[in-house]
Amino acid sequence: MKIGLLLPFSKFYPYIGSDLYNCLKYVLGDSHNYVIKDTHLALPKENQNALKELILYENVDLIVGFVGYKSLTTISPLIQQTKTPIILCNAGEHPILKADVNPYIVHCSLDMFNSIYLACKWAFQNLGQNYSRLVSFFDAGFPVSFATEEAAKKYGGEIMKTVVSHKNEQDDLKSNIDLVEKEKNSFVFTAYQGFEAFEVMKYLSETKSINSIPLVSSPFFTEPEILHANVSNPIYTVKSWGSEHNDAYKLLKKYFSKELNRTPSFSGLLGYEVALIIKRIIAKNWARNEEIVPKLSDFKIESPRGNLLFNQHSNSFNLDYHLYKYEEIKSGGIKTATPVETIIPTESDWEILNNFKEELPGWQNTYLCT
Repeated sequence: MKIGLLLPFSKFYPYIGSDLYNCLKYVLGDSHNYVIKDTHLALPKENQNALKELILYENVDLIVGFVGYKSLTTISPLIQQTKTPIILCNAGEHPILKADVNPYIVHCSLDMFNSIYLACKWAFQNLGQNYSRLVSFFDAGFPVSFATEEAAKKYGGEIMKTVVSHKNEQDDLKSNIDLVEKEKNSFVFTAYQGFEAFEVMKYLSETKSINSIPLVSSPFFTEPEILHANVSNPIYTVKSWGSEHNDAYKLLKKYFSKELNRTPSFSGLLGYEVALIIKRIIAKNWARNEEIVPKLSDFKIESPRGNLLFNQHSNSFNLDYHLYKYEEIKSGGIKTATPVETIIPTESDWEILNNFKEELPGWQNTYLCT
């Protein structure tokens, strides 16, 4: 099979593309032909142009894309016209998916927006009502902010201080943390990733007066390489993935340890799952330009994040949401994750999540929004 890849291999998050691709290739092997298109920041126009090249010039059989839901409206027409299937890894459970279910599109995502909403819901019910927020622009800061605000409206939260770090000369991160330090917070919500997350951890570890205040975070803030920083605050997050320590997790952990000398990443997990989807449709004798969704009927994946069941009504997988707590080991150093509970969204939660609409212009809507 000739597989096209729309993945970020440069700019802010190069490891997303490399980990996803390496794990995909690890499971599928070298018998397939992989054609890579670097989509950088995953702008809709970039995705559209790269998709055209893969379909019209490279003649790929199938595409794997780390593509935000805002790009769906630009790429769906070409997918429909050419009948080239695509497996999307970053579109979450946004309502647009239900409005335009396509038999050539499969979603295998991490539900960023929903996870953040549910994390804040839990915090308002268990930690207190007052909170401050430290949010990175490059983590899709505006939708992240909206998720906390939607939860606050529903569950009585009251924001004390909003800080969105654009990382420019007028917006110094340490000064923002100093401002948050003066607020009377039940918890501080954090949403950073990559190099910015390391910086946040460094400043938080030096801000002794808020060391006892819980941090409630976006899932990516708790990536293992970030948690090496020594912060004494307890950290809570809700994920639709985690370390289940089943056979799939053990296999992925062994690969990362041997080949990359670190623990598995979320993008590596997605590459593993996508590979299993592709193996399934191959086993079902899928033919070029044939619909792939019917081939996934009753399909179950044993993933490192647990057992996932394919839902043909949404072209995605049914997921559980898990609340984790991270604390320092008594001897110091890296934190360990403790499962606290499984979060079950209520009907009113789904109503809010499925009817959330954002009208913001620009690329901030396209990357890691949900």
